[in-house]
Amino acid sequence: MKPFLKIFNKINRNKSVFIFLSFFPIFSLAAVSSDGFVDSPAGCFLKEKYPCKLRVASGSFAGHLTISRERQSFNLSPDTSVLFTSATQIEVMEGSLWIKDSQQLTLILSPRLKVELNGQFFMERKKDHSAVLQNLNGEIKFHSPAVDPSEALPLGFENWYGGLTTSGKIQRGIIRPIQTSQFLKNWIPICGLASAEMKKQLKSYRQSWIDTTEIASEMYQAVVERQLASQAEKQQRSSQRRQLVKKDEQNFRRLYREKNNLPEN
Repeated sequence: MKPFLKIFNKINRNKSVFIFLSFFPIFSLAAVSSDGFVDSPAGCFLKEKYPCKLRVASGSFAGHLTISRERQSFNLSPDTSVLFTSATQIEVMEGSLWIKDSQQLTLILSPRLKVELNGQFFMERKKDHSAVLQNLNGEIKFHSPAVDPSEALPLGFENWYGGLTTSGKIQRGIIRPIQTSQFLKNWIPICGLASAEMKKQLKSYRQSWIDTTEIASEMYQAVVERQLASQAEKQQRSSQRRQLVKKDEQNFRRLYREKNNLPEN
């Protein structure tokens, strides 16, 4: 192990990589990049030049990389790529990250969908380029005409978001409670917490999510009612169109008979 990494491992894992760099100003970005991250253009991340793409190297610090910027704090998994368009706006291009703290952070889920985050979240970019967002303990606001504000994720819920449909709508699933087993599988390797701290954090999450089952039941009922109402509205519009077509055909036949002095059938 390189000497500076041995020293780094003695530092609290929750500290920012910037603290690490401030202790060792003699190391260049290239030295850190070999075991931590690579940014493009080179040096943009530490110089806070945007846009800036950052990629976490495989086998980086303790299986994850912790970074802080402005009032935001993240743990990123190896091979995760994040595009910082500003200090408070990011897009996860690949991989996953635990948003440990966020204040008015804009997360770009797709070209047509941005969300504002305050609190703790987990986000994963799937191989099909869809994004899974989990509200661990925070508030979220949607900024897109393609998604109704009422669809914002409640505490303890998750949903996936994709590209646009042929009708210009955002592809997305149905909001559901966070799937705990999958969340733990993704979160534990990159949380960077000691066993006692990890159990404490999980207990806090579970207490926050205690009412999700009841909320989910109400939400599913609301979704079903909206779908039924939408279906009924479609059927009504279809019936009205058929009636108009029938009336137009009757008027056309009447005018044709009158013009040609034909008797009615």
